[in-house]
Amino acid sequence: MLFNLLYAVVECERLGIRNEFKSLVKIRRGMKIKNLILFPTISLFLTFNTWVVSAADHLTPIRLGMTAFQDMLAIKVGDEQGIYKRVGLDIEFINLPYAAITEALAGGSLDLGCICETTVVTTWDNFPNQRIANIFYTFEGSAIMVRPNAGFKTYDDFVGELGDHSKALAATVAQLKGRDILTTKSTDMEMGVGAALAAGGLGMSDVKIVDMNPNDGLAAFLTGTADAYLGGLPQRFRLVKEGMLTLVTAQDVGSEAVVLCGFLTTESFLKKNFDALVKFANGTFITLQYVNANQDAAFGRISGLLNSMTGAQMSVKDIKNLWNKIEFFPSTGAEMYWLLVSPSGNRYWRDRMEFVYDFYSKQGQVKNSMDFDEVFAFAPVLESYMKKHEPDAWAVIQQSK
Repeated sequence: MLFNLLYAVVECERLGIRNEFKSLVKIRRGMKIKNLILFPTISLFLTFNTWVVSAADHLTPIRLGMTAFQDMLAIKVGDEQGIYKRVGLDIEFINLPYAAITEALAGGSLDLGCICETTVVTTWDNFPNQRIANIFYTFEGSAIMVRPNAGFKTYDDFVGELGDHSKALAATVAQLKGRDILTTKSTDMEMGVGAALAAGGLGMSDVKIVDMNPNDGLAAFLTGTADAYLGGLPQRFRLVKEGMLTLVTAQDVGSEAVVLCGFLTTESFLKKNFDALVKFANGTFITLQYVNANQDAAFGRISGLLNSMTGAQMSVKDIKNLWNKIEFFPSTGAEMYWLLVSPSGNRYWRDRMEFVYDFYSKQGQVKNSMDFDEVFAFAPVLESYMKKHEPDAWAVIQQSK
C-alpha cells in the first residue's frame, strides 16, 4: 500500500494533478470510505492503485481505428502520457476515414473503432456482430441554422414569448413545415433534423431534404440554396460568423438529438477480450481527468495533432469553447452512469438508440431487428469497471434501484 501511495504521488506530479492529490489525502483523513464517491478527484486515488498492479501485467494489444476529430484525439494524448500502457494496453492507432471504420472492423483489421450510434444503426443489416464497447462523450453541437430577415423566430425567441419549453419547441419547428432543409443524409446531421422535427410534432415528410456533404452544403446555403441548414460544428461556427441565426439546437431538443460518440468492437472481440475493454474504460477516464487538469497543454497537443493531420486551424481557445460545453466528457464511471446509463439520466442511451433505429426503420434503411441491450455492451463494461475501480459509487447505484 505504501508503494502504491508513493507511486500515486509521483504520477500525480508527472500528470500535473498534484494539488488534486493533496486535497484527496486531506479529505481521506477521518472520512468513511462510502463518502469518497462525493468527490470526483477521489477516483484518481483509487485508479492510481490500479495502475501499479496493471503496469506489471502483460499488455493487451488493441488496434484502434481513429478519424482525426478534435474530440477523439484526446485518446491519443492519453496514450502519449503513458496512461493506456499503465492500465495494461498497447494501443496501435490506425488513421482511417470515418466511413471506413465499420468496414475495417467487420473485416477484422481493427479491434476498436471510433463511431456514433447512427453508424451502428445504418450498417446494422450488413454488420449485425457489432457492439458498442465504450461511450467517450456526448455531442450536443448540432443546430438548424436559418438566414436573418427570413421571417423565422428562434427557439430562444419563443421561450421568451411563451415561457414554456414544449410550446416554444413546437412553435419553432412548425415554421419548418414545407421548407427545404440542407443537410447530409444517413448521418448524425440528418438525424439532428429528424429529432428536431419529431420533438415539434413534424416528420421528415413535412420538409424537403436537400442532400449535400457539409462543406458543399455550406457553400450552397451561403449562396441562397434551401431555407435552413444543418451541418457539422465547423459549418455552424462559420454561419454564426456570417450572421446567420441559430433556429434550434440539439440541447434545446433533448436526448433524442444528442449524439453518443465512442468506440465500436465486434462480438468476438468483446467475448475474448472483455477485461481489455474494462481496462480501456479505465484508461479513458484517467485520460479525461488528465485533460481536465491540464487543459492548456492537452488542448495544445490536440490542436497540433488535428491541424497537422487535417489542415484545420483550430486553436486552444476553440477547443476550450467546445469542451464540456457542446461536447460533454464524463470523467468518472459514476458520472457516466448517471448521465446516460441510468434510465433516469437526461442523456439515457436507449432513448437515442431507439429513436435512431425507428427513424431509419421507417425509411426502409434498416430492416433487421436489433437487441439494444446486446448491442450496447458498454453497460456491462461500465458495471465491471465500477465494481473494480469505483466500488463505493457502484454500491450507491445499487441501493438506489
